[in-house]
Amino acid sequence: MEVSVGMLIQFSVTNFGSFKDSQTFSFVASSYDDAPEWVIERDVPSLSGIRYLTAAGVFGANASGKSMLIDAIATMRRMVRESVTLMPDDSLPYDPFRLDAQSARSDTSFEVVFESKGVRYDYSLSYCEEMVTFEELRRFETKSPQLLFRLKRDADGGVALLTTKRMTKLQKQEEYLRSKPNSLLLSRAAQEGVEEVVAPYMWLSSGLIVYSAPFDRADPSTYGPLIDGSKGSEMRDQLVSLAKRADLGITDIRSEDVPPTPEEYLTRFYAPEVVKKLAEVKRKRARFVHAGDDGEVEFFESDESVGTRAFLSAAAASLEALADGKTLLFDEVDNSLHPKLSEALAELFADRGWNQTGAQLLFTAHTATLMDSLRRDQIWITQKDARGSSHLEALSDYRLRKDERKSRGYIAGRYGGVPVVELASGVM
Repeated sequence: MEVSVGMLIQFSVTNFGSFKDSQTFSFVASSYDDAPEWVIERDVPSLSGIRYLTAAGVFGANASGKSMLIDAIATMRRMVRESVTLMPDDSLPYDPFRLDAQSARSDTSFEVVFESKGVRYDYSLSYCEEMVTFEELRRFETKSPQLLFRLKRDADGGVALLTTKRMTKLQKQEEYLRSKPNSLLLSRAAQEGVEEVVAPYMWLSSGLIVYSAPFDRADPSTYGPLIDGSKGSEMRDQLVSLAKRADLGITDIRSEDVPPTPEEYLTRFYAPEVVKKLAEVKRKRARFVHAGDDGEVEFFESDESVGTRAFLSAAAASLEALADGKTLLFDEVDNSLHPKLSEALAELFADRGWNQTGAQLLFTAHTATLMDSLRRDQIWITQKDARGSSHLEALSDYRLRKDERKSRGYIAGRYGGVPVVELASGVM
């Protein structure tokens, strides 16, 4: 059994997109005991006795901030991954709340608490368009925190770096940080092989999976590697099994080699050195097997419905997270999928047979009935106030009757997050 990569515990965002004030999402489970299949126990330093959720869903009206939460986490991951590759004058992904002048000039901030390989980390950063103004990493190997580094940068680009004696080697990066104000110290130190920051860097850069298939889910890049076996026969068999169980009419999925494009054709469009490289590229395509009256019938991917391709893409992303104990961020889990299929994909993360690594799922959705298979602490609601600022709160903050169906209460507007529609009759 492969050891879990880690676990997202809590994420906070301030002044990003429609989030003006600080908002916090948490995978920490409440104390009540209903639906225990969604809860896991893990020994995290300084957080003894706390249980965690394997999935959570964010619901709310259009433009209320659901996708913005996913985008905030994805932006943090992007900065960790890419800041060291930026040129000194390149802009950071700065998108502050713009409906008041002060916020539009203020820093964006992210704070994340996570566990990786039995160690808790608290990481935070603040930035504007031109520079990272604050960055801090704390580690908890025991109950007491260890400050690995704290970086502050003033308006003129001056750097103040605080480290423990054990981490004084990071002082060597001060000159680099002065010349690259848009680079994260975490990323630079990991690039330089500083052992203490490699684990948190790896979790932030690869322990989070952002599901980014196109809107029509027609791109096979998500599930292609599973079908052709490049990620192992077990994951391929799991994808085929899910496709069969989803009642898509598929009995098997096969991979076949695509004949190379003739070089005489390529030479009409490309230089000789490019033609040589293209000719060496091995391509594959999927064939979807259906049961016909007279035996098996094979279909190309283009013959399958958008819904089928959407399910395969979503299932492939879920299987990748489940295999490695990662956290999957899935915007609009119900896009092009029947609610029963969306619910079944989410429930993979509650099934100990499928989820043996402690993988997690954070999804957004409009389909209210998805709430009914979740605990209250797994359901989060986004809504905007009169100033256009998004707010995030858990349904566990509300008092519900034991027999209350959560989807009905949500549709009735008891928890907020439902649009107030006043479309005039007739044409203007």
